[in-house]
Amino acid sequence: MNEEYTENDEIDLTTLEGRKTYFNKIRDEMFEIYHPVSSGYVQYPGCLSPSEMGWRGTWEKQFADEGCIFTTEGNGAEEFNGSGQKFQMYTFSKNIDDEENEKPNRRSMVIWKRIA
Repeated sequence: MNEEYTENDEIDLTTLEGRKTYFNKIRDEMFEIYHPVSSGYVQYPGCLSPSEMGWRGTWEKQFADEGCIFTTEGNGAEEFNGSGQKFQMYTFSKNIDDEENEKPNRRSMVIWKRIA
């Protein structure tokens, strides 16, 4: 992401600079494989956004103004029938300053889509 190179560049792996360039090239290629344009990323509460992690590309929030609530299949989840869902999404952690409270913490997550 920081180093500039082209497909035809010869990389000298006998030097530190060459090894850094090679590493950056492999890292960038792997990023494109696992996070191509139109891929998604779910940012859970307390986690970093794509830009905070230094990810390349342009990432756009999805459903930012809709206040969507969703469930995944399994564990007795009810089928969605177009009406409201019974439960909000909960995180797996508790508030640090609320150690006595056994109820899960209500927080929001953000869904991102890579658009460029």
